[in-house]
Amino acid sequence: KTFRPNSEKTTLSGKVLLHHHRLLSSIFQTAVLWQVIPSNPCSRIKAPRSEQKEIQCLDDKEVLCFLSCLEKEPLQYKTLFLLLVYSGMRRGEVCGLKWADIDFRNKLIHIQRTILYTPQRGVYEDTPKTKGSNRIIKLADMVFIELEKHRKQQNAVRLKLGDRWMGNDFIFT
Repeated sequence: KTFRPNSEKTTLSGKVLLHHHRLLSSIFQTAVLWQVIPSNPCSRIKAPRSEQKEIQCLDDKEVLCFLSCLEKEPLQYKTLFLLLVYSGMRRGEVCGLKWADIDFRNKLIHIQRTILYTPQRGVYEDTPKTKGSNRIIKLADMVFIELEKHRKQQNAVRLKLGDRWMGNDFIFT
């Protein structure tokens, strides 16, 4: 048998339904181990599929328009969005970048941490989402030119603030 929810009556996503199926199956499996029931009823039902949502990306014209709009923005934001557009990094990965992660000579960026926020914990540092997310990426020269400009500007602000600087070597503070 295949589990197919009535699409007119349900508003739950496939991912939520799959989670519920796994939860119930785990509960029933424990009941089988404790000999409360003879078999797991979830084992006779195919688990629902979790639909993969297609990622919506900007097309070439939209990217060019976006990049031209960045010319009017402060250097820090311009650099941040250039990194996002050209690297495909997640927002938390870009926010977690430190200057030590940048190899200007070889045009490489090492992604090894992420900055996240939850209401319970506030802002915190964590490891990347998956093992494959801890990676090294090579980018175009123009991205590193903007990074170098941003670093010079940040160093000027750091000198101006002195011991009040709270950047912790992060690229984007």
